[in-house]
Amino acid sequence: ADVASLSSGITDGVAFTHNGKVFYTAGYFSADFSGNTLTVSMDASYALTNETELSIPEVRGDARVAHLDGKVYIIGGFDAGFDDIADMEVFDGTWATEKLASLSFGRGDKAVAVLHDKIYVFGGEENELDD
Repeated sequence: ADVASLSSGITDGVAFTHNGKVFYTAGYFSADFSGNTLTVSMDASYALTNETELSIPEVRGDARVAHLDGKVYIIGGFDAGFDDIADMEVFDGTWATEKLASLSFGRGDKAVAVLHDKIYVFGGEENELDD
């Protein structure tokens, strides 16, 4: 099998598909855990492209992804200061930020599922350093 890789050492990001491409974004640089907003894409020829105009607006380590109605939802996570995030980024070719209606607190490492046109978020953890 052909495998494409990123040489920049990004960890805790998210991968998703949109319009025939695979995208990877958010997370942290593994060397120093500084925030990453870089977005890269891979097409069917396995060519990696730096999508500078599609950089995600906010660092989101340990976020999760859901697909619904042709949009990609990147939910919660931790920002560059490891603070919990309670909203989500929505991608449909461009980025927009939306507040989650029922996510009462920010969390990372959660489970996400889509059923009957609704996004469900289960579990997760708050950053214990916030106290």
